[in-house]
Amino acid sequence: MPQAFYTLITQIGLAKLTNAQALGHTISLQQIAVGSGDNDAPYSPTIDQTALKGETWRNGIVQIIPDDNDPTRFEVEGIIPQEQGGWTLREAGIFDSDGDLFAIANMPDTYKPPLGGGAVSDLLLRIVIKTSNAAEVELKIDPSIVLATKTYVRNAIEGHSSDPNAHADFLRRNRTDTLEKGFWSQHVDVDIADGIAEINPELGNIFDFTANKTVLIQNMTTMPAGGMAIIYARQDATGNRAINFGSKYLINNGQINQSPNAVNIIYLTVGKGSEDIIDVHITQRASA
Repeated sequence: MPQAFYTLITQIGLAKLTNAQALGHTISLQQIAVGSGDNDAPYSPTIDQTALKGETWRNGIVQIIPDDNDPTRFEVEGIIPQEQGGWTLREAGIFDSDGDLFAIANMPDTYKPPLGGGAVSDLLLRIVIKTSNAAEVELKIDPSIVLATKTYVRNAIEGHSSDPNAHADFLRRNRTDTLEKGFWSQHVDVDIADGIAEINPELGNIFDFTANKTVLIQNMTTMPAGGMAIIYARQDATGNRAINFGSKYLINNGQINQSPNAVNIIYLTVGKGSEDIIDVHITQRASA
């Protein structure tokens, strides 16, 4: 049973493809158009057509999508904006940069309501075309076209997200950047079973422990090249636990509260060019 709906490359389009193959040129597709058919009725397109039977709308192509699995197949996309409508779509055409009808298609009756028609939305058009070599076709962008399809947006976002340099100013992109450029935001529970609190910038910049004995916050093995960190140093229910600092820590403000269940909030700052000094500022809360 023959297909009811299909796309044909016109005689003009075929002639241009033959010329492109012979001379190594490409064909620039520029516009997409739709129409209401032959006297507002369906019809079967033919390759000798040079225009649509009842064109109602035309605008620039949004994008051409090649088929990764078939080099002879590609899709042409356009969008009819919500403010355009009031007619039934039965035919579509693809025009090149010379204004010639390159391909023509028929489609099931699709009503595009006008702006005041209630059910208003943009309408995505997607026309599938097969040639002997899709590489001979290119898209000529009209800079006045500002609409984008979901496919285009998704592809753009995926490409942007996969680019490791997309946000060069975002210092916490990964742990390598953490050591080169500063701390990153990650909560870390610190084990002080041996009385040593290890503040490791490879793991994060928010550290938490409860002192059940004298604790030494030891010097960092690896110093970040700038940034800030916070230590939540709690006293246990007994309290009176000393919390000491390694030689690289410089206490500028505050002191450790050793009351039972007291919470000491210790702010650490590593300044650029001060790799051997960690500035310390201590505040307290009376209890957990």
